[in-house]
Amino acid sequence: MEEEEYLNDRLGEQINWYSQKSLYNQKWYKTLRLIEIVSAALIPFLSGMQGNLMYSSWLIGGLGVLIAVAAAAGALFKFHEQWIQYRATSEQLKHEKYIYLTTAVL
Repeated sequence: MEEEEYLNDRLGEQINWYSQKSLYNQKWYKTLRLIEIVSAALIPFLSGMQGNLMYSSWLIGGLGVLIAVAAAAGALFKFHEQWIQYRATSEQLKHEKYIYLTTAVL
């Protein structure tokens, strides 16, 4: 395997893989956090409207369950930690590639 082929095929694929995994984990982390935030914000609102809305106690309970499930899924799958780790690895690989390329030219 030649140098350029290695840099493009092997290293380039690794950088892309880590970058894609980082984006995937970032998306899931932000989605779960948004679900938690919106659900938590709706609970006091629905509590204040409890006399005016049918099944408001069921909605409040359901939102509480949704918050718990979203928080547990985030902790179980560690989307935030993996997002940061994959991004750091991708950036480090890019950094090493550029250091190699600049010293190879000298």
